[in-house]
Amino acid sequence: MTSRERVLKALNNQKTDRVPMGFSSTPEAINNLKEYLNVKNKEEVFEKLNIDIRRVAPRYIGPKNLIYNHDLDKEGKDIFGVVWRFKSNNYGKYPEIVYSPLANIEHVEQLEECQWPQLEWFDFNNVWKQIEKVNQKNEYCINFFGGNIFETSWYMRGFEQTLVDLIINPELVICLMEKICDFYISFSEEIVKHTRDKIDIVCTGDDIGTQRGLLISLDLFRKFIKPLHKKMNNIFHKHGLKVRYHSCGNITDAIEDLIEAGVDILNPLQFSASGMLTPLEIKKKFGKQLSFQGGIDIQHTLVEKSVKQVKNEVENILNILGENGGYILETTHNLQGDIPPENILSMYNTGANYKR
Repeated sequence: MTSRERVLKALNNQKTDRVPMGFSSTPEAINNLKEYLNVKNKEEVFEKLNIDIRRVAPRYIGPKNLIYNHDLDKEGKDIFGVVWRFKSNNYGKYPEIVYSPLANIEHVEQLEECQWPQLEWFDFNNVWKQIEKVNQKNEYCINFFGGNIFETSWYMRGFEQTLVDLIINPELVICLMEKICDFYISFSEEIVKHTRDKIDIVCTGDDIGTQRGLLISLDLFRKFIKPLHKKMNNIFHKHGLKVRYHSCGNITDAIEDLIEAGVDILNPLQFSASGMLTPLEIKKKFGKQLSFQGGIDIQHTLVEKSVKQVKNEVENILNILGENGGYILETTHNLQGDIPPENILSMYNTGANYKR
């Protein structure tokens, strides 16, 4: 069974030879794994861990004073005019916004005066070359980043100001999010056009959850954000793509709305968030409508527990979320630099060897 077959069968709740596995990480965690495994690059790490999914992105050929990287591993001004700088801690460095280009505008008309990314800034032919390269040894499940609407809007406008806009200046925030949505639809369709039916999953998201509940009211989510994701997802489905939606935190109250908006795969399942459904509850309530990706805790389990304890927790998640398929083994967010490589290997080895 190829990796692509394994993932797609699982997403269709069909039997697979083993659980499919994904991977997300900070550069520091990858470097730790390369050293621990004595390998040279990220692809070799993936092969050692039996990762079934690969991500592709068009090559950026736009203005040289801007950066494009959906993982934001470079600092500078991005394609939306947002300026990012790195802030370091004991385990790594993380990008933070230091300038939002739309922070001081007041009227919808001013949006037309702003910098907007152009499709001509990307070499979409390069995506097919990436797919050919990664599929030399195996046929992998391929995904790409298809956009975050609410997050990009507050990157450009400022977080606090965007929340204020939702109440007192909704016309501005609606227009802003619509422009972002339309760009990502066009961007994604260009990727699909150049990939000869070899892409299976489009990754979208908008962090709408906190450690205690939703970041904004459900009413505001339904009014402003949900319709735009539904618009995107309808188009993605027409191209035969599965839609993966990412939001950290406790998003229990929004799950039914996400299903209505066309989400197929929910990620990253932060079960440690206060009030979040348990693995058993989420599988029982939504397992026939959603597939799941994530659920292995990076805040406590992988950082603090022993190799054996990690194995036991992974097996518990597989017993519940992996029942009758519908699950991709992964973590509740990027693997961090403070996670022992032994625990990461324990997680993935458990997935590779697990038998119900």
